[in-house]
Amino acid sequence: MRSAANVSTNGSPDRLATVVEAADILGITPDAVRSRLRRGTLKPSPERGEDGEVLVIMPAPRSADQSGDQSETVSDKSIDQSADKSATDRDSSSTVPLVDEMREEVAFLREELRREREARVEEKRRHDTILRVDNTCQGLI
Repeated sequence: MRSAANVSTNGSPDRLATVVEAADILGITPDAVRSRLRRGTLKPSPERGEDGEVLVIMPAPRSADQSGDQSETVSDKSIDQSADKSATDRDSSSTVPLVDEMREEVAFLREELRREREARVEEKRRHDTILRVDNTCQGLI
């Protein structure tokens, strides 16, 4: 990876990487890097690499624990994700009662809605009856 002339907001120099290198660093596909370049979430370098390839400005790490060489690699990320999954599995046992409670609430609200609709139909029927009687009475006057 090459050093860029840019200096990031934390004072350390940004680095340049090819699209493929940037994809490896970020743990995404080269197409995703190209999409980010189009959206502007990653910045292209005005310089070109060998064979005219596009270079991506990779911001330097933001925190002190990342200031060395890439301290967080793709394998580190996958370990963190698996730890998150096991924590999620533990938490899912506590969400089962909540899901059951929400299902009961939805069933109650559906029944309440059905009753309100029935009441509305009956109300409309009474209204129509009153209008018919009123029209009949006015015809007699």
